Amino acid sequence: MKKLFLSLVLLAASVSSWAQAWGERWSVSLAMGTQELSCKENSSSFKSEIAATFQFGFKQIRFTKEPIGNFMYIGLDTGFELDFAKYKPCVTDGYQKGQNLATGIGTSDWDIMQGEVGLPIGPYLQFAPLSNKNWRLMAYYHFTPSVSGIILDDDLTMAFNPFNTIGVNLGWKNFSVGYEHRWGSAKYEEVQVGTPSCNGGKVKYSTTNDRFVLRFNF
Repeated sequence: MKKLFLSLVLLAASVSSWAQAWGERWSVSLAMGTQELSCKENSSSFKSEIAATFQFGFKQIRFTKEPIGNFMYIGLDTGFELDFAKYKPCVTDGYQKGQNLATGIGTSDWDIMQGEVGLPIGPYLQFAPLSNKNWRLMAYYHFTPSVSGIILDDDLTMAFNPFNTIGVNLGWKNFSVGYEHRWGSAKYEEVQVGTPSCNGGKVKYSTTNDRFVLRFNF
């Protein structure tokens, strides 16, 4: 994970200083939406009460110095992302408080939470509709290797989860709004907080997330 993080930082630091009309910008994004956590092994699923995201985008890397056809760029996004979701209480198949999370997630009146720390990277297409460079339309795909954790009662499970995200946004000058769909699945292993020991087996959980994004470029 450290080598991957250092590689992405060095990649972002290598951005060229090409002077283009659209500029090469850093960005900060806030996103809100809905998220679902599910496990096919026990047919359990949870929908979010809250699902929020903070994204910091490093400078975009462009593959061409000049816009293709004077209206389109192709490039690479790199960044940093934090995701958090709190799920609605639910009862599933007689789940008892204190039950091992590896046997299935379920709750009556306590919290289920999920969080990720990830490093998105992926290609993008950026357009200037109607040849007006104050307006920008961008479509992109991000591969986001993430450290993911799920908390239920006193149980913590963790996994390396390689999330995928597709998105579009429409920008005007330094401001843009957009939509993203994110998904990923991994086998989560129960751990005891503060120690590397494992208390349970691995169970595969899937996460899907739809969100609206507010982005500020600078």
